[in-house]
Amino acid sequence: MKSTTFSQDMLAYIAGNSAVPNMHFDEATDLIETGIIDSFSIMSLLAFIAEKTGVRVELEDLVLDTIRSVRAMNESFNLGAS
Repeated sequence: MKSTTFSQDMLAYIAGNSAVPNMHFDEATDLIETGIIDSFSIMSLLAFIAEKTGVRVELEDLVLDTIRSVRAMNESFNLGAS
């Protein structure tokens, strides 16, 4: 799966599961500061990433800066590389 496709999939997933419905955001939006994701949705998002890519992020390895935005997740976890 290419990075842009996976980014689109993540954006759609987050929009459908957001703590703040109907808020516009993109790959660079700070998802934590804006409240789009919270502690519960972070867990769900990590499960989504694991399901789609096989990349598992252990909680003890989780750093908030790596999940602040879709772009940060792609870069930090090398998601969507093909």
